[in-house]
Amino acid sequence: MLSGPQTVYPTSLTFMASELPAPGPFYFHGEPMKDVSSFLAEVTESRRAAQASERSAFVPTRGLVLPEALEVALNYRLPLSPVLARSRLASNSSRVGIPSNDRAQIEYWYSQYGPEANWWMETGASSGVVVLELDPNLSWHALAHLVDDNLAWPRPLQFAAHGKWHVLFEYVRGMPSLRGYSGVRLHSGSSILVPPSRTPSGMELVYADPHAAPLSADWLRNAS
Repeated sequence: MLSGPQTVYPTSLTFMASELPAPGPFYFHGEPMKDVSSFLAEVTESRRAAQASERSAFVPTRGLVLPEALEVALNYRLPLSPVLARSRLASNSSRVGIPSNDRAQIEYWYSQYGPEANWWMETGASSGVVVLELDPNLSWHALAHLVDDNLAWPRPLQFAAHGKWHVLFEYVRGMPSLRGYSGVRLHSGSSILVPPSRTPSGMELVYADPHAAPLSADWLRNAS
């Protein structure tokens, strides 16, 4: 048993708010740390610069002809990147590079990987388009409500995949998710397989009308 005077230490410390230092930026080696979005933007730009440097000596083969679907993407400046797997559930590890809508980059990738590669397209603000996925067996009532019963829209840029239609719309800020609508899914902020890709069963994704254009988001006037 200990004898003599004992020092009693407090189990907690209480500071007055005025005694605490004001919050400020974190520093690393004397430099303020960047926020996550700024850091990721710099990483993306660095990878994009490396991507451009990699193809700097590339000279397209004379007579190189891109598939029509890639020309459609270039026409509407849709950012694509090749994916070296056939499954729509392929992991990001099978994707190549930073998505691009630059002709030289697309020609380089196509020369490298040929018609065997599939193609991912980004949706949302980065591409300027969203994709409305429609199950023809379940979506008619939901679709009629979304367009205020006006189904006489212009023929849109669209393609079929896995028994569903994928219709391209122009992106506008603040578009709703459309969760809760039967047979309807809005792709915005994600990536999807687009023409000229093939499914694992060998079905080729093609645009129903490659001369059509993405629809105005005004058509989804009742979306909420």
